[in-house]
Amino acid sequence: FDAMSQASWSEFVWRCLVVPFFVWICLVLVCIPLGRLRVMHLHIGWVEENIGKGDVMPRNKQFFIAQLVAQIVVALCSVAQWAIRTYALEVTVLDKVVGILFAGLWSCSSLLQLTRAEFHVRELVSLHTIVDVVTTVPEVVICLRGSEEDGEWLSLLFLRAFRVYHVCQVVQFFGFADGIIRSEIVRAVVFMLLRFFCVIVMLGGTFFTLEVLGDIPGFEDSFHSSEMGEISFVQMFYWTFTIVSTVGFGDFAPKNVPSRMFCCAAIVIGVVFFSVETDHLVELHTLLRAGKGKFRGGKAPHVLVIGGGVMSFNSVLAAFLDQIFAEGQEDGWPSVVMLAPCAMSEATQQYIDHCVVRNGLSFRRRLQYLVGSPTSAQDLDRCDVTRARMVFVVADPHATRPAEEDQENILRTLYVLRKHPRINLRLMLMRPESKKLANYAGIASHHCFAVNAIKVNLMAQCTRCRGYLTLLSNIFRTDPAETRPRKDAPSWIFEYERGSQMEVYGFTPAKEFDGVPWADFVRSVYGRTGSIPFAIAIGEDIILSPQHPLRLSDLVFALANSEEALLPCAAALMGTSSEELDASGLLVSQTLGEMSTVSVSGASPVARPRHMQSFKGTGGTPEGTPRAPSEDNAPLSEPLRRSRAPARSAIAPQRLVELVASKGGHILLICASGASVRVPWIQITTFLATLRPAKRIWEHRPVVVLVPEAPPAAIVSSYPDVGFRVGDALSPDELEHVGVARAGDIVVLHGPLDVRKGELLSDPGVVDKLQDHRVVALAGVLEHFIGPSYGTCGVTYELGSDRSAKLFPALRDDKGQHVETQTADDWSLCLNPGFAAGRFFAPNILGAMLGREFYFPATIKLLEVLAMPGQHVQTNRPFLVPLPVDFVGKTFQDLLNEWCSVSLPLGLYRRIFEEDPSLAGLGYVFTCPPAETKLRSGDQVYVLAPRSWAQDTFGLPDKPLWRTELAEALGEPQLEVAMTHS
Repeated sequence: FDAMSQASWSEFVWRCLVVPFFVWICLVLVCIPLGRLRVMHLHIGWVEENIGKGDVMPRNKQFFIAQLVAQIVVALCSVAQWAIRTYALEVTVLDKVVGILFAGLWSCSSLLQLTRAEFHVRELVSLHTIVDVVTTVPEVVICLRGSEEDGEWLSLLFLRAFRVYHVCQVVQFFGFADGIIRSEIVRAVVFMLLRFFCVIVMLGGTFFTLEVLGDIPGFEDSFHSSEMGEISFVQMFYWTFTIVSTVGFGDFAPKNVPSRMFCCAAIVIGVVFFSVETDHLVELHTLLRAGKGKFRGGKAPHVLVIGGGVMSFNSVLAAFLDQIFAEGQEDGWPSVVMLAPCAMSEATQQYIDHCVVRNGLSFRRRLQYLVGSPTSAQDLDRCDVTRARMVFVVADPHATRPAEEDQENILRTLYVLRKHPRINLRLMLMRPESKKLANYAGIASHHCFAVNAIKVNLMAQCTRCRGYLTLLSNIFRTDPAETRPRKDAPSWIFEYERGSQMEVYGFTPAKEFDGVPWADFVRSVYGRTGSIPFAIAIGEDIILSPQHPLRLSDLVFALANSEEALLPCAAALMGTSSEELDASGLLVSQTLGEMSTVSVSGASPVARPRHMQSFKGTGGTPEGTPRAPSEDNAPLSEPLRRSRAPARSAIAPQRLVELVASKGGHILLICASGASVRVPWIQITTFLATLRPAKRIWEHRPVVVLVPEAPPAAIVSSYPDVGFRVGDALSPDELEHVGVARAGDIVVLHGPLDVRKGELLSDPGVVDKLQDHRVVALAGVLEHFIGPSYGTCGVTYELGSDRSAKLFPALRDDKGQHVETQTADDWSLCLNPGFAAGRFFAPNILGAMLGREFYFPATIKLLEVLAMPGQHVQTNRPFLVPLPVDFVGKTFQDLLNEWCSVSLPLGLYRRIFEEDPSLAGLGYVFTCPPAETKLRSGDQVYVLAPRSWAQDTFGLPDKPLWRTELAEALGEPQLEVAMTHS
């Protein structure tokens, strides 16, 4: 008892609370700069291999599991050490040695946790880190003090039990115990007992410590004598709480009649009160969990997400949210409010839990799901739509009736715009016709875009520019930092990965570039920063690679690896959500149309309006008025409504297919959907219209379409030079008839999903994978015909899920061995060899681009201009041209300096195996290479160039010769005229 009475509050608070607090403050001050420097981005091999990052499993699972086991063992030993001290009431020499050893182990464990969290302050304010500090520092103090002090045996070591609790959460998240304890019930009971043990230890240890220390000096209680005994206000407060809560320890009891009568009433009141309040709390919790609450905004801006895509969690919505909460943008993360008329799906809850584990409990306030309808003014007020930075209307990519899905989303958008006409909004539609309906309804064209139009145009462009889809995907989205190539991966993947880090940024040029020719401006910017300017915005128009002198009012778009890289050439930057000045005095907040900037020191600032005004569309048409189609692109559904060319009734369709297939080098479009599913004729028509621009007749190529049902007569007559074959895409005989082995390019559309069982719709993950089962099977058949490396043929697959790319035939080297570029645990589509070659399109790519619209408001509009230049009246178009022999061995900077006066190089398409021409189909996209990059034989160059330059470079005649040969072979000379004017 004497030893226990020697423990004092002053010594305990100083040793166990004050000193650890100062140490914790020092750690915060050290980790803030380390976190901003992104130490983990240095790609330290040992760190990536054994520690990992966030909730991503490290490659060395055994080391990670050993860390968790060690934490449990040391935590339990620390609790046992504390219990032994409570009986011995002293700290022996052996105890000090064991204590300092455990302190060292905990310090190493905390350092590993901080490294895993990239030294983010979020990790330091977490409860388990604070427990580490308040339990480790006192042990070090005891050893450094030397002489034994009274009461030093009393500590907070029992809080080590919280580490066991934390490790249980981690083990459950990663599923490490699933293989050890098979039964889910037994596994849940084991974890419940462990957590219960931890809670009991921490509560019991706290009671023990408080009883040993006694009353706080200066706050002692004073008592009065009564029939109950010694009483005080604190004593009565404690006793009343025990009886009202129906616990009743029995250490006190009323002695007189009035007190006893009131005690009876108090018990009844307490029972009723606690029952009512408990029911109220449960009801409130149930309503909040059901999404019936109200969004309470904080300092961070927020965005509202509505539409059919919110009701069923899918890959598009997941990619959109991943891009909103992109790594490296933490300071600008908004709060996201999702509004849907149904309860939160299990997949949505799993995604939120996943983000909470990765980013901490505070992330739960960043992402909120509310149940309601955007057609209700009350529900919009619950979402605080008035203060929303942006509103996104996301379509459901798995909708079985896309027309109805678009009409419902248009209606939701109109309700939002009627209530808040100046809201910054983006409407995602499925069908191109729906965009016209939206325009007619009063929704401005720059507020909406059609997913299928962009998708099909991109896939059609890939037949002209192999890998073009990958190039655009890389520059318009931010890839996760944890997706890194294997250390033993082939060298080419590191070139591709460096190019994939390039993104589009906007800036206004510095004063020195006023009146400078565009070519000289490009050379200067690339020479100084390694960035390539490729377009400008003048008023409401976006112009690709303009040839007029630059003006200070022009907004320039450039490929760069960071915004900071553009500072030497910029007066102001565009498109981030930060509202703070950086070290150079530059405000990185700007919009297109009404740009808001704060100029570099020395220039007069411009008044800055509300952040991120709506992005104006290209062209000069009034808002809300649909643009008339250009000569290069007819209305997408035109062939479905009327015929514009002579009918081809006299020509045998099979004969046309046979002639085109026998000659080879044609474009083969395959619809992989089964016979029981409707054929996406609008997408097929869009694809054909993109390949048949009126002003680029010299670029037309033969096309064969393999579909499971006969095409409409209007489409056949509108495209008399296109061969249509009716058959199953998985039939080898049908593929042989359409000349798959001799095709120059192959494009595969998966078509709509055949969902005949309603229960499949409840699991979007199942829908994604089932949508691709025929495409994956078709890939194996194609490999049989054209080889595992596809030779020189370019193949593009449409996928419903990016994960389906893992099921495709693996890349093989020139010796037939599989080439692995990443581990199975860290798998990502962006590092897949097929994606690097431009073979895969998945809807999550567009979802990520939509998410980047928050940080860079011109993302979708720039994507439309680059994917559909014909609809945006562009003089310069994308082309992929072979590298001239004269440039082999020179640098990319030499090429850019020489060509940019007429054509602007953006990147390279390089062979993976240079020495084997038969594997020319295996390549990768190298976006915006460094200036010193040596050009190789076989390289192809992505350029923005006028039609005349491209035609001269390719050496093509004004009219394709294959049309004349085909008309002669068919014995229909007049057919050539019909083909040309179709």
